[in-house]
Amino acid sequence: MTETWREPYHIVIEVENKECRMVGKLAALGFKHLKVVDVRSVKGGSVRHLMDLGEDQTKKIPKELTAKGHTENKSTVWLESPGCGVCNTILAHDAFLGTVYK
Repeated sequence: MTETWREPYHIVIEVENKECRMVGKLAALGFKHLKVVDVRSVKGGSVRHLMDLGEDQTKKIPKELTAKGHTENKSTVWLESPGCGVCNTILAHDAFLGTVYK
């Protein structure tokens, strides 16, 4: 018999996150459509968010929000912030983010 507790589990949790600083900053800049593709912890307690914003919106990102000005491709960019309760909880439990839409 296999030890099922050692197998990975796929679960889906839907959360309305009103405290996300990164989504809040982008919404304040007028961004309408965004998708969080990945989150990663960074030394010093920051969180990097891989955001798919579309080509037009990615061009409008202020340089101070980008993680070392790093763009993955024409529509995605890594953005860095202190993180929120949702991202920090995901990262603290060896879980990973599937997809987030706004």
